[in-house]
Amino acid sequence: MWFPTTLSLQPEHLNTFEAQIGKAFSSGNVNLTFYNNSYTDLIKELFVDVIRTPGQRRVIEDEYAINAESSTIRGLELMATLRPRDDVNLLLGAAKILSATETIGPFDSSIITSAPTITTETDSFFLADWTANALVSYQLPRTKHRIGGNVIFISDRPTPQHYQANVPAANRSPSNADGFFKLDVFSTIWLSSKFSLNLRVSDLLDRRIYSPPFDNPVGYDVEWPGRTFRLELLIRH
Repeated sequence: MWFPTTLSLQPEHLNTFEAQIGKAFSSGNVNLTFYNNSYTDLIKELFVDVIRTPGQRRVIEDEYAINAESSTIRGLELMATLRPRDDVNLLLGAAKILSATETIGPFDSSIITSAPTITTETDSFFLADWTANALVSYQLPRTKHRIGGNVIFISDRPTPQHYQANVPAANRSPSNADGFFKLDVFSTIWLSSKFSLNLRVSDLLDRRIYSPPFDNPVGYDVEWPGRTFRLELLIRH
């Protein structure tokens, strides 16, 4: 990759503020956190078609690193760790983005990006307003065997106007940025005091999930693996 500004890039700076309130009790704890993350000189990669130099026009079709002027994300996070019974553990989380903005600011006018680049303040795209997860595990009676599951929820993610613009019309699917939930299940079976089997099934419902490209939204999305199985034999020394 070619980074003509690499040597002139400034380090990123992050100012963060957090305020938290929580409650601890005999069977767990709950915490609510407000955060405000403010970046300056954020290192951002633009996808460039052409670099104009005196007397020539160079086709690059590669990434170009710049310092974006600023980026701010503020939101709320709720976390809870609960143990309603000795054999049950619960980990719950939820997050809400209150606002997320980005300002690229001026950059070299000789750079022609592969999609229109808005340099003034805009909303940050592809960030879900809501995310949530729930992890539960249960220890079988009179054994060390455990079973459990994990659910992840992501709400719809906002997209820019030129989302998937370079994808052939027949292959475009704006719904890739819709919300989704993913279910994983797992178990640990102890064969002896030294040997155990771990089984994990990821995306049990075999849902089609995509990550939109953050830096080059005109291109293809990235599809997550579908249902996968993983079996491990662990030996404790």
